[in-house]
Amino acid sequence: ALGPFIPFGEMSGLVGRVKNVAKGVGGAAKEFGRIVIHGNGINPDEIDDGGAEALLERISDGVLADDRRSAAHELRDLVQESRVAQFAIGVIGLPTLITSLTEERKDTELVHGVLEVLVNALTGGAASADGGADTAVREGGEDAHLAHAGAANSDAFVRNPANLELALSLLDEEDFYVRYHTMQLLTALSATNPFEVQSAIMSNPTGVGRLMDNLTEREVIRNETLLLLISLTRGSEDLRKIVAFEGAFERCFNVIREEGAADGGIIVQDCLELCNNLLRGSPSNQSFFRESSFLHQLPEMLSLKVPSQAKGGPPLAPQKAANLLCALELVTMLVSSSDVGGPAKSAVVNVEGGDDVAAEIAARERAAKEQCRVANQAALAKAGMLDTLLAMSLGVEAVDSVPVRVFALRCLGDMVADSRQNQDLLFAAAVRVADVAGKGGIQAAERSEPALLACLRVALRGLDAAERTAAEGVFARCLRGNAELQIMLISTIAPAGEEDDDGERNVSIGGLLARALTGKSPHREGDDLTPIGAPNELEVSCHAAAVLRHALDGNATAKARILTIPLEMPKSSSEPPDLLLPRIMRFLSAAVRSSSSSALGEGAGGGGGVGGAPGFTNAERIAAAAAARKDAEKLQAVLLRLLIAWLHGCAPAVNSFLAPAAHLPMLADLARDSGSSAHVAGLASVLLGCCLCAETLDGHVDAHAVLDVVTARVGLNEFFGRWDEVRKTPEFIAAAAAPVLAKPLTRITAQKLVNRKVGESDGRGEEDATG
Repeated sequence: ALGPFIPFGEMSGLVGRVKNVAKGVGGAAKEFGRIVIHGNGINPDEIDDGGAEALLERISDGVLADDRRSAAHELRDLVQESRVAQFAIGVIGLPTLITSLTEERKDTELVHGVLEVLVNALTGGAASADGGADTAVREGGEDAHLAHAGAANSDAFVRNPANLELALSLLDEEDFYVRYHTMQLLTALSATNPFEVQSAIMSNPTGVGRLMDNLTEREVIRNETLLLLISLTRGSEDLRKIVAFEGAFERCFNVIREEGAADGGIIVQDCLELCNNLLRGSPSNQSFFRESSFLHQLPEMLSLKVPSQAKGGPPLAPQKAANLLCALELVTMLVSSSDVGGPAKSAVVNVEGGDDVAAEIAARERAAKEQCRVANQAALAKAGMLDTLLAMSLGVEAVDSVPVRVFALRCLGDMVADSRQNQDLLFAAAVRVADVAGKGGIQAAERSEPALLACLRVALRGLDAAERTAAEGVFARCLRGNAELQIMLISTIAPAGEEDDDGERNVSIGGLLARALTGKSPHREGDDLTPIGAPNELEVSCHAAAVLRHALDGNATAKARILTIPLEMPKSSSEPPDLLLPRIMRFLSAAVRSSSSSALGEGAGGGGGVGGAPGFTNAERIAAAAAARKDAEKLQAVLLRLLIAWLHGCAPAVNSFLAPAAHLPMLADLARDSGSSAHVAGLASVLLGCCLCAETLDGHVDAHAVLDVVTARVGLNEFFGRWDEVRKTPEFIAAAAAPVLAKPLTRITAQKLVNRKVGESDGRGEEDATG
């Protein structure tokens, strides 16, 4: 442009001076890069950066287009193999690469190579298991350096907002590979700089629209777009709303159907993970999801086309199990009353004033969420979700995966929580179970059984602790606040007679509870040995006590009625009937003795039982004794919680408890024992408090006698101190806090859950709620 005004000779000199200045600046930048990469004090002539600098010069100054393209491809391979070259891209190479993308955009092959160089510079040439969405600094020397280099390069790239705008504009290119590598670049950037990528997309009028269009592209671009959206929607509520209303649900469900729903591959899991992100803690997105009829498609999505192993089908593939876990998490997002976690908005209150406004806003938000949850529960029940969850978790059609059954049971509990209509539906529901008839347990056919009865069998004798707890949680949510169902369950408790040929085939829910509480085993003569991991009879009885607590909680009629129901009829007319309250106290006494013997074994490092077993080292004996003591204290806590729920507000139950002279001193000793856990001593003190307070509810309780025992055997300071100690324990604080949803499932966490072995913790909470 200056040619007509400047003589040719002067213009050549001017260009030469400009080049010298540019080389000076470039040299300073390169020297800085060498210091960053290699440290100061090194002779620059002795530095070997693997040839990255020379290749960058060829890309910027190459005369022939083929030479520039070849240099880009060579640099791509070099960055993938050399950590030094990867660092060099972020320090000295970005200006050259960005210039090539801007000025030589029509040279698609060069743009391919440059984009691949940038992707390798950010990822080290290897994507994480979550496709870059969960990239972190990995353990190990070389991997840690690669992660640091990628993060540094990503920071350098997003430092200039124009670079992100350039990347987004490349999504409009017609060339397939340009769009594909651009999606890889954006996904890699979002792994370490999600906020900057979110801001760039949201500030661009067509940013979200471009990504939505990519979901209808060819598979590889579609898959990269899913990974990018998953990463971005985890941390931005505004972006979640925009993505949802731009048609993300429709596109995801189309992909899920095309890929085979639950029988599909990992792309189904990615689509479900994106939907979960959009629904998590967002009543507006949930309402849009429900009103757009996507909710009615969920039961079909959870149905496998292949029969279970019990019906002759193959074992469940790990990817299918992961798909089911993510689909169940989606249902949980819709029906759970738990918070999404993090500081609640209502918790930020100005104590100096204005807290009324904040409280009103928080109350409105809670009301909106609860209204949305209730609507979701009703719509899902109408769509048949209860039957689907029952089929997945119970009976012969149950999924051959413990983690999936656990998730299905937890989801079933959320479906019926605080919903009288769904609770009645569950109480009336039935499942198909294997029919075992005759001695030896020969399987004849299938029969129908009440769903809650099948659930109770899992809660009592399931091999997996998380599955037992999830099954108990179904009872807790089904019976909570439903007085009619509580009384109906108590009314079905009947004395457990001698075992006959039918065993437990025709038993009621209350009858099965009575059998468990009296130690009646369902195994017949000739049956195989108890499976590994199965609870012993005392543990089964305590599991039954935990379920029974939910039937008594807050129901004075049920508490009074169960006082007179015998668990086992006497063998002669001279013997009194075996009632529940004395039986619970015998269990508690046995658990206390077990804890004491374990403590002796732990302290002595030897002796009888486990501690004295031959072949064990002293450390192994101590560890075994400590584990046994912990289990015994857990059983004590379960029984004490049942007694608290029973005696609180029920003077007749308190009188029955205090009638035997040995009950009150044993309880006082538990509250006084400094060697027991804070939970056992604290619960014992709470139970003593229930006995003391009963006089204000009914004048028949001798509270003065209770107070005398507390004062003499415990001491008032110790008595109230036990209350304070238990309230300060992490377990109590966690239980008192509002329930919080577990962390979102990702590719990594879902795979870990699928591979979880029976008896291991699933890391999602609720593994041991009964304790």
